[in-house]
Amino acid sequence: MGQGSGTQEAGRRCVEALRAGQAAIGPALDGRSLLVLVAEEGEVPLRMVLTRSGVVGLVPDDQAFEPQVELRGSAAAVGAFLRQRTSLADAVLAGVAVIRMPEDEVAGLRPLRDVVADILEELDRQSEG
Repeated sequence: MGQGSGTQEAGRRCVEALRAGQAAIGPALDGRSLLVLVAEEGEVPLRMVLTRSGVVGLVPDDQAFEPQVELRGSAAAVGAFLRQRTSLADAVLAGVAVIRMPEDEVAGLRPLRDVVADILEELDRQSEG
């Protein structure tokens, strides 16, 4: 079946890992809900909604979707941004991050970036082992 089935499987595992992290994601969102597009190189883009309680859902392709946050690029580039090894400004200039929300709300996403990075790094460790 080629790349499509493998990339869909990777996306499914990512969403399941995020869903399992609901208890940590909810507090990190600090009362906000967020629409996020993740388009890792070679992967099927994920159109996600993260609710203020930490529930992670996928938005169907036939539904309107205007993400507040887009993360694009390699796993390493997205991971560096999430782990704050790449600044927001550098990530935006490199095309890794597109942010469509008020500047004062962006700083509030730092705890969420850490939580998501922890979840995805654990998923990577499980995939390797």
